[in-house]
Order: sequence, then C-alpha cells, then structure tokens
Amino acid sequence: VFHHDALVLDKWFSIQASSTLPSTINTIKELLQHKHFVWTNPNRVRSVIASFAWQNPLRFHDLSGEGYQLLTDAILYIDSMNPQLAARLCEPLSQWKRHIEPRQKLMRQELERIAQKSGLSKDTYEIVSKSLN
Repeated sequence: VFHHDALVLDKWFSIQASSTLPSTINTIKELLQHKHFVWTNPNRVRSVIASFAWQNPLRFHDLSGEGYQLLTDAILYIDSMNPQLAARLCEPLSQWKRHIEPRQKLMRQELERIAQKSGLSKDTYEIVSKSLN
C-alpha cells in the first residue's frame, strides 16, 4: 500500500536496519536485494546502510566483524556511483581508535581493504587515508 511513498519506504528500511535482533545482518542483506531498494538512490542507501552503521551499535560493532564487512562492501560498491556518499559512509569506520581491541583491528582491516581498491575515488581515499594515519 505504501510502496509508492518514498519517505515511508525509507523509514521502513531504516527501522529494519536499526533492529537489534541477532538476524539483523541477514535482514540487511535481504533488504539490499529488495525490489524497492535502489543503489542509485542516496536516501535509500542511507536508510539501510547508514541507519545500520550509525544507529545500530549493537549489531554494527558485533565482534564477528560482519557489520564492518557489510559496510565496507557497500562503500566499495557505491564509490564509483556516488563518491561523496561512499566517503560519508566511511565515517563509522574512521572512528576505530575510539573502540577497544579487537574492534579496532577489525575496523582498521576494513579501512585498509577500502584503501587497496583500485580506482578509489578522491573523496573516499581522503577519508580513509586520514583515518589510517
């Protein structure tokens, strides 16, 4: 019924990504395949990826590192389409020094993975390289 209302869809995606349920990472992977999720829509990307990384510390900072990997995969995917958004999405990982081990190591590994991407945008490279220093 509400699939024609972008704001309602964005809110629904955001609520799903903010869930503290143990299955949230799998839910997010499913959301990224949802027929109403579009990588070229920055608001839609923020409603899933940014909501997860910024509003779901329990699942994003899970010691498995899956949250960090999911964010990194998204950053690498959208970097060529929307470098400004990709750079902005690096911010949660750039806070790695504020966390305890082993989270620091896991977050730094993902930043290094981003830095190693061939053809990385200037925007994303700038954030990641500053974060690693």
